[in-house]
Parts: sequence; structure tokens; C-alpha cells
Amino acid sequence: MPCPWALVIATVCGILILQVSADDLQSVKDIKAAMYKEMKYTGGCYKLLNVTGPIGCQAPTEGVASVGILINVTDVQWPLTVDRMLVVNITGFEELMLRLRSDPTSASHVRGVLVDPSDPQPTSLSSAPTFPGAFNAPYSNTSYVWNPSGTSLARTFFNFPVMMMSAALANEVATRTQYNWDNDYTGATYMAEVYLTMVARHNSTYCLKSGGCKPLGAFSVWTAMPPLTPLNSSLNNSQITAGLGAIMAPQTMLATLVTAQVDSNSFFHDYTQGADSPLSGLVTMLAAMELLRVTNASSTYTRQLLFVAMTGEPWDYMGSRRMLWEMDKNSTTTSGLDLSRIDQVIELGQVGRGYSASTNSTTLYLHSQPSGSQWGDAAALISSLKQAAAGTQEANITLQTASASNPGIPPSSLMSFLRTKPSIQGVVITEFDSQFKNPFYQSERDVGQYVDVQPMSAAALALARALHSLASPGGVPSVPLQVNMAALNSFVYSLALCLMVDGDPPASLRCPLVQSYIQVGFSNRNADGVLRPFPWRYIGVSQDQTLDPSNTNFKSDIYRFLFNIMANITATGDMGLLCDPIKNLCQPGMVCIGWKSGTDPATSAATMGRCRVSTTKFVPSLSTRVIYVDTSKKFLLDEDTQFNAKYGWPDDPLWTESDWPGGVPYVRVYMEEPYSVQVAVLVSGLLLMLLTGVLSWAVMWTFEKHIKHD
Repeated sequence: MPCPWALVIATVCGILILQVSADDLQSVKDIKAAMYKEMKYTGGCYKLLNVTGPIGCQAPTEGVASVGILINVTDVQWPLTVDRMLVVNITGFEELMLRLRSDPTSASHVRGVLVDPSDPQPTSLSSAPTFPGAFNAPYSNTSYVWNPSGTSLARTFFNFPVMMMSAALANEVATRTQYNWDNDYTGATYMAEVYLTMVARHNSTYCLKSGGCKPLGAFSVWTAMPPLTPLNSSLNNSQITAGLGAIMAPQTMLATLVTAQVDSNSFFHDYTQGADSPLSGLVTMLAAMELLRVTNASSTYTRQLLFVAMTGEPWDYMGSRRMLWEMDKNSTTTSGLDLSRIDQVIELGQVGRGYSASTNSTTLYLHSQPSGSQWGDAAALISSLKQAAAGTQEANITLQTASASNPGIPPSSLMSFLRTKPSIQGVVITEFDSQFKNPFYQSERDVGQYVDVQPMSAAALALARALHSLASPGGVPSVPLQVNMAALNSFVYSLALCLMVDGDPPASLRCPLVQSYIQVGFSNRNADGVLRPFPWRYIGVSQDQTLDPSNTNFKSDIYRFLFNIMANITATGDMGLLCDPIKNLCQPGMVCIGWKSGTDPATSAATMGRCRVSTTKFVPSLSTRVIYVDTSKKFLLDEDTQFNAKYGWPDDPLWTESDWPGGVPYVRVYMEEPYSVQVAVLVSGLLLMLLTGVLSWAVMWTFEKHIKHD
């Protein structure tokens, strides 16, 4: 029988020699790093809840790690009959999760799923449904497939943890998984333990009342061109803070509202992208606004132009539903958005893939509801957009009417507006005709490398030209649209780099354009070492709110940036007084643009903002059942049955995100010795303890005997 001490030494040395050379072990920390490979605080599939129950993922037992032997999914014999920690490349991820969704026997033996994001990459990936938000469609064919890549995995609940690994951890796990395979999963095996405890239970109503979750929410931003007239022209700071300065005088002009969405979703929220959907549309809208700013003719307009950066739409149109609810309640956040005066809505959808390099041309499609007694006739609006595109010599762009065989408009915020006011003339501009062109809709792979500057610039130019004509007296502009294609392309490229690409400046929200408006807050490097500001392309939980809807306090970077750039584009007149959102407040009809820090003009003039004439506001983007009574205190309201009945809305789903303990999510990979070695180590320890006891007793006995003898 081998010596127990030899087993102990062989066990420890075997682990260390396998992973690192002895020269690398300089401290206890080095030994731990050699024994354990870890990833912390990112990459989890988190648990969300609505009024009917949960979606997402969680560890099956609260506070206890899910532990299992690592095995590559290609080596699994189905159905799975023993507990395992599955490892899968991102190309096979959806196939695996669909199998587990339909195979509860195998799913019961899954201790967790670790996803390797490295190459090869999938040709399609979309955890959204085939018809996102089908309940909101203004037509009956809700089984129509707009998103052919859709799997609905993001709307499924898995009672085991699922983690997207960093590239570094994936490389380590691949080596250890192969080791397990080579040794037929016997003897010493590599294990993974995953902590993904989620606190929330049952449904969103229960967890909000019990304190186990927080409502999803953020802010939409809207602005007016030209600015609107405030009801009160002079107020003190207390009145402005209370939101009285945000009340607008009654409007007389008809209005065209242009909207684009801000956020996306994916199975792994920390890695949500959204370059084509929805950010290409947002960039296009901002670029069209910039062209109108340069033209500087808004004072001549006889039609009001309104622009909305809409947040929260992936969550059952939470943003547009809340905005329309606020309008119905005559809220200060939407004062000036008079639905009775809004007769046209244009939405910029996915446009970033609308360019053909072979023909050096952009082709986009105009979607509208079939005209009839129920829906407003968008023919005149479509004609204006087509004429604008045909008259655009600076870019090769064609706008085509979408196929008549489509059931109606694609998933869009326009659906919410038509639900509330069916007579609106509505158009959605997209890169696709009958189905999404983007195979990565609402996924981790909808990245900037798949979109082009050309279609965004061309679409912005055609849209700006159409809006300029629509808003001008008699549809004939007194000043032609001022176009500098080099400047336009540069502006679009800068915006795309800021919003669609992570990394060091000039990319991400730390790009020069964003930092010219705001002081960017929290940033860190993710598990792969890529610099990222606080993840924002997924909406996250709601933030504190201010009664003044033009105050930038308590807003995260992306919404402060959108507020500032939209306000600056639509502002008129010269720079006003130095301002900040705390002490030096702007008078009604003006907003503070460019504030970064400081409240003392004597010492902080370089970083304070300037008051300018602009109507720009934040609108809460969260459930209609959640309302803030001050900056942080919120109430959960009963369902607004009157609003729902008035416009045919179903009950509010009340989306929330579960809380989780500190240190979650967490993955640790290590080697576990076979049971026989563990017993040998235990016996060795017991023998050592016994030997130590015997030696101690012998020493004490000898010592006492010696004392007695003396």
C-alpha cells in the first residue's frame, strides 16, 4: 500500500505541474491562480420577471454553487442521464438551448452551460421571437415571420446557470474539457462551479412588493424643431425644480414625429450590441437632424418637427406605451407633444445593411398600413419620401414601397401610435422588404462590423430633404437643404463609432463627440480587456427621476448624451448664461447644454453648460404601473384599466430584473481528484492528526516524567 504522504504530495504537485511551471509560483496568490481559473461579475444570463412569471436563468438552489464535470456538448450522449457542466461554442449554443428547452429529462441533469464566444462564429443568432411584440400588431396575422432567425430563447426560463465566458477563460476550459475526454471522465477530472443566485421569486408583482427585484426602466428623449413656447417665461429655481418650467403653451401647428429606438436585448445582457437594430436607425435620425440644423431654416417652418429617441421597446413596447400614457395624462414630461396635432409618424428602423457595394447604391423600403377606413392614408407621406430620394444627387439611394403581400408594418413603435391614434399617416423605413435582413437581431453578434456608413448617410439625407419640404410653407423650402457629404459622412461615422463600437477612444461613449457634451462616468475593462462604459444597450433597471423633465441629474451617460446632442441640434439663438442641473438653472424655454461638472461660475466656467433656447425633455421609459413621487421613491400602481380600455392595450407586463447577491455571477474551474485519492488524503490527514497527538502526548509524558525525577 503506498504511503499516504506520497499521495498527498503527488496530488498537489500533479495539479501545479500540469498548469504552470514551478518558477511561476512566487506566492500563495500564484498557487491559487494555478489551481483555479475564474471569471467574475459579468457574462451571466440573468433572471427577469413579468406579471406571469420568470424568464432567463438562475442557479437551481439559492446561495449554492452549481458544480459539475466539464464536458463538451459534442461529446454528450443524448439524452443526458448524469449531471454535467456543458461547454458549447457559440455556433452550437442555440441548438443546445432549444434541445434542453424541449428535453426536460436532459435539462434536469444540466448543472450549467458555459458558452465559448471564440471562432467559428454563427451565421445567425437571435434569441428574439420570429415576430417580436406580435401582440401589438395592428393586424391579425401575428404568426407572420418577420425575424427568420428568431428562437424566442430570451423569453424562456432555464432553471440552471448559463454563462458567456471570456475568451481567456474559454481557452482554459477547452484544454480542461479535452483532458476530461482523453481520460474518459475517470480519475482526476476538471470541474466548474457557477454562482448565479437570483433573489426574485414567483412574478414581478410579488418580487417588487417583497423587495427581490427592480423594475426595468430608463428614459426616452424628445426634442422639437423649432423649439416650443413655454407657458411661463420666468420662474424661480424652486418652481423650475418642481417641473413648472416644462409646461408648454398650446400648440397650433400640425406635427410630424420622427422616432428611432435606442436599446436592444440579447440572451446575455452584458454583451448586448444592437448596431443594426436599432442603432443604425438612431444614427440616421440624428444625422438628418444635423442636416436640418446646418440648413438653419426652422424659423420658417409651418409644420412642427418632433424627434424621439425611444427606449424600452424590446420589452413589449414599454417606451412608446409609457410615452403615450404620459401624453394621455397631460404629464409635464410630454407637455408639447399634443397627439391631436401629430398627424404623421416616420420611424427609422434597421437601415445599416441597406447598402450594396457591387452597385454602390442604397435600397430601403417604406412600410405602412394598408389605407382604408381604419388607418390613415400614408400615400402622400410615402410620395414625399420617394421624391426626396429621387432628388438626392449626392448619394445613390432608392426608396421602394414594401411588398403589398406583407401583413402590414413590421415590429415598430409606430404600432403603439396607431393603436392610440389609427388615423396617423405612418411609415417605417427599413433595409428589408418582407423579412429582417439582419440575422443577428437582438443578439450579442449585432456588431458594428456588419453595418455601413453609406446607407445611414443616404437615408439621413433623403429623410432630411423630405422633412425640410414637409415643414416648409406650401411644401416649398425658401432655403435649399445645405449638404456637405464629407461632413455628413464624418458625422455618421463618428456617431457609429461612439454608439456601436466598444474599446478605447475614439470608440465607445468615451469618444471625443460624446465627451464634448458630457463627463463620461463609470468605465471598466470587461473580462476580455475591452474598455466599456457601463453597459447601456440593454435597458437595465430604472433610475431615479427628477420632477423637471429637462434636468440631467440621475441619468446615465447614454441618455445625457442623447439629451445634449438633440438639444444642441434643435437649439436656436446665441449661447446664454452658465448653467448646471443643481444650482444655476435655466429659465423656461431653455435647457442646459454641455454641463460636465461644477456649480460655481467663478471656478468652473470651463466645465459648466450654457443655457440655450430648446425644447428637449426626458420621458420615463418604464411600466405604466410604476411612478416616482420624488427622485428615488416609487410606487406600484394598480393596472390603469381606463387607459387600457380606451386604446385596447393588454395588461401591462410590468417587467423587472431580479436582484442578486454580491459576487454574482462567478465561475471557477478546478481539478477534483477521484474519490479514492480524496479518501487517501482524508486518511492521511487523520493519521497526521493522530501522529501529532501521539507525539504531543509522548513529549508531555517525557517532560512530566523528567520534572518529577528532578
